[in-house]
Amino acid sequence: MNGCLATSDNFPSPKDKAETIRSADIDAIDMETSAFYHAASLFDIPALAIRSISNVLDDKGADGNVSKADIKTSDRSAALALDILENYSL
Repeated sequence: MNGCLATSDNFPSPKDKAETIRSADIDAIDMETSAFYHAASLFDIPALAIRSISNVLDDKGADGNVSKADIKTSDRSAALALDILENYSL
C-alpha cells in the first residue's frame, strides 16, 4: 500500500494538529524518516524509506491494541520489506 507519511519531532503528534493531519490525507506519522532523508541529502546519497506501521493511535494518542503486538508482526513486516528490497531494481 502506498500512502502519505508525515514526520514530526513529537510523537504522537500534538493533539492540536490532529485535524490538520486528517485534512491533509496523511496515512501515518513517524519521527525518523525526515532525519533519514536529511542525512542522506547532506551526504548526497540516494535514499528510499520503506516504513511498516507498528502502532495505530486513536484521537487521544493511545494505542489500545499495544498488548496484541508481538514479534510475529515485526517478523512479517521485516520479511515484506526484504522482499521489496530484493525485487526492487534501480
